[in-house]
Parts: sequence; C-alpha cells; structure tokens
Amino acid sequence: MGYKAGKGLGKFDQGRAEIVEASTQRGRRGLGFVIKGLDDEEIEWEEDAEVEMQELVEWIPSCSQLPPQQDELENWSSIGEVLTAVGSK
Repeated sequence: MGYKAGKGLGKFDQGRAEIVEASTQRGRRGLGFVIKGLDDEEIEWEEDAEVEMQELVEWIPSCSQLPPQQDELENWSSIGEVLTAVGSK
C-alpha cells in the first residue's frame, strides 16, 4: 500500500504522520475544559454499590379553592350570532 514509517499516507506523503489522539472531552464540556480536583483519577468507584433514592411524586398539585358552581360556569361563556367570513354563503 506504500506505507513508509514517519511519512503521511497521501500520494505525496502529505497526510498526517502522527496518530490521531482519542478525545478526552467528557460530557458536554468544551474541548480542553478542566476543573482541578474534579477529574482526579485517584477516586475509586464501587460499581456494585446500590444507590437508592426516595422521590416524592405529586402528579396533581393540591388546590384549596372549591370548584365553580353551575351558574358561574354559565356566566363564563356567552352564546351569540355566528359570524361568517366575507364572500362565503
């Protein structure tokens, strides 16, 4: 295939001679973003440790107001003439 050690892989040896390094980006951080003390390699993780967390789920928030009465609901809407667009029959 024409490989020569220390040369690029293009027709005229113009390609990249060094290897492409793996990205060290973690998550959605910007390239090269580092927080000292956060990425310490000395931390040992216990992969078998099970973490439990209790979460209070409230699907419908409670309301202290009473529901509206029928006569109040009727006052919210009104019935009137049906308007038609110009030119329609």
